[in-house]
Amino acid sequence: MDISCTRTLRGLRIATRLGLSFSKDIETAIHKHASSLLDLSHTRIMMEVDYMLSCGAVESSICLLHKYHILEILLPFQVIIQEHCNIFIVVI
Repeated sequence: MDISCTRTLRGLRIATRLGLSFSKDIETAIHKHASSLLDLSHTRIMMEVDYMLSCGAVESSICLLHKYHILEILLPFQVIIQEHCNIFIVVI
């Protein structure tokens, strides 16, 4: 499956905004290619994360990023703070 890093972030953003879920194939591809998100420019990553966190779905965005292990890649300090403060995100 050909997967675009930008499309991955955009898909996650739209899924959180609309409450959508992904098929197993898409979930597998997201997990497999999560680390390639760092190939995007810093500006593009920040723009997508900003859109994701400003769309009124912050909690669901954080949960979805955590579910696919993208939170650790894009916002490592957020994960460190959560671990330090013993805050755990429950993904349903």
